[in-house]
Amino acid sequence: MSTKKTGSRKKELEQAKESLISCETQHRNLIDYMRNGYAYCRMVEEEGHPVDFIHLEVNKGYEDLTGLNNVAGKRITEVLPGIAESNPEFLEKHKRVVDTGIPDQFEIYLETLKKWFDINVYSPQKGYTVAMIDDITRRKQNEEEQKVLVRELIAAKEKAVENDKWKTEFLANISHDIRTPISGIFGFSDLLKDPHLSKGEQVEYAGLIHKSCEQMLHLINNFIDISCIEAGEAKPQVSQTPVNELLNDICAFFKPQAEKKGLELRCSPGLPDNESTIETDNVKLQLILTNLVQNAMKFTGAGSIEIGYTKKENMLEFFVIDTGIGIPADKKEEIFERFRQVYDAVTANSGGSGLGLNISRQYVEMLGGTIWVESETDAGSKFVFTLPFSLKK
Repeated sequence: MSTKKTGSRKKELEQAKESLISCETQHRNLIDYMRNGYAYCRMVEEEGHPVDFIHLEVNKGYEDLTGLNNVAGKRITEVLPGIAESNPEFLEKHKRVVDTGIPDQFEIYLETLKKWFDINVYSPQKGYTVAMIDDITRRKQNEEEQKVLVRELIAAKEKAVENDKWKTEFLANISHDIRTPISGIFGFSDLLKDPHLSKGEQVEYAGLIHKSCEQMLHLINNFIDISCIEAGEAKPQVSQTPVNELLNDICAFFKPQAEKKGLELRCSPGLPDNESTIETDNVKLQLILTNLVQNAMKFTGAGSIEIGYTKKENMLEFFVIDTGIGIPADKKEEIFERFRQVYDAVTANSGGSGLGLNISRQYVEMLGGTIWVESETDAGSKFVFTLPFSLKK
């Protein structure tokens, strides 16, 4: 070979080498300066199966996005300890790309890094992978916040619809329930204008007017209570509450009504007077018991009503027992709902808004207790509720 040809060949080789170096430099620069992370890895096999990958080359973007440094020559399971257990699908997807040669793209939350990544993986040659990664944690958080916001909006809409339904039902019931005692007041007031009424008739009509006034006052009080509960204004006002004294007052209040109906009214405190003081809301406890006794009076035609409590560990278990019409098994939960009564046919003329038990349940839960009923049809009822023996302020 002539010297001229040798020189030409040498020049071509040098140009090719320079071109290769230039391409490699451009490739290196492209990898180093791109925002996405880049990782070139080699598959590690055990008994012919891929079990891990070794980092051969990564760019600065990879280090910035993952927070991992000096990973060259290290296994993925070494730089991300626990990844095989927390994210087994991460390795599985890489292995599948190596086995099949089919590229894959997926989003994954890596527990060890506490970040979301979008990952594109392909295999440039048998046994190797190239992964391009991007941190999508912020986008995922925004998506989650939007999902939460949508759920909150749906919940708010459902609550608004429920409130509108409740308001409609509330107005319908209040107009119906108040009309009855008002009609009684006006009707018997007109009858009292008759100058020919006997003394007995006057007393009877005045008594019926008084009863209608009491019924309307009770209705109004219940409507005020339920409105306060709905508005979130019925907060517990905790104070020292002498339970035995409260029971005696309630029994004394209902004694004339019980005697008039021929009912025996018993008061059964479970502790001595000097041990019966608890920290709770005096007014709400009195209202709960009053509603339960009124309910018993309404549905008990003969027999007795017993009001009392027992101490069980750190709770007081109150009870109101009657020998009234009882409650069917399928109505035991329903009676605690708003505007619900036991038997429409039986209670059609008994008065009441159907709010008393609902208010009682909400107040009991507000004071840290639970309420339930034990009853059978035609076998009387036992309403029970618990309160903490010492409710802290």
